[in-house]
Amino acid sequence: MIEHLRLISQATAKDRQALVIVDRAGWHMTKAIRCFSNVTLLPLPPYSPELNPVEQLWQQIKQSFVKYHI
Repeated sequence: MIEHLRLISQATAKDRQALVIVDRAGWHMTKAIRCFSNVTLLPLPPYSPELNPVEQLWQQIKQSFVKYHI
């Protein structure tokens, strides 16, 4: 995660701020990853899978698996 944020920080213009939306996984919330002054982390609210697009993908995969494999 730190390496990914480092790349985002380097790709962001000096006078700009990058906004990265994260879920509340433990590694997204540690102080160690908040060391880039031009990258702001915006955590999603707790218990809000509808705001996290990957959760919708997992739901579709689960439905397809159940439909075709059980």
